[in-house]
Amino acid sequence: MRTIGIAYIIMYGAAAFNVVFHSFAEPALPWSVLQMMVYTTGMSMMMPSATLLALDLFPHNRGMTSSLLGFTQSFTSGVVAAVLSPLLSHSAVTLALGMTCLLSAGCLAWGTYFRIGRRRMAHA
Repeated sequence: MRTIGIAYIIMYGAAAFNVVFHSFAEPALPWSVLQMMVYTTGMSMMMPSATLLALDLFPHNRGMTSSLLGFTQSFTSGVVAAVLSPLLSHSAVTLALGMTCLLSAGCLAWGTYFRIGRRRMAHA
């Protein structure tokens, strides 16, 4: 849980830098790429822990859980790349804000999962 929290802090830091930088400056190397490296580092920290937590929800169906997790990630990436990205591509600021919104949706989902898990533990 702590690793995922730290990862979200890193990703929000990169997203905030991305929004602020592109609000005041044109895209330029290395600043437009550096924040993506930091964001990806946070995401890489989070994914193993999040995957294990998802697999632990269904201990007798780990294969199916792993397949559905991979499908969901691939499908979501495809939708974002095919639909959302072209809608936001007219400026770097809108892309940065879109990234921040998607990050916030993921964080909201994580917070909901965390609260539901706490309630389960309290009732058990």
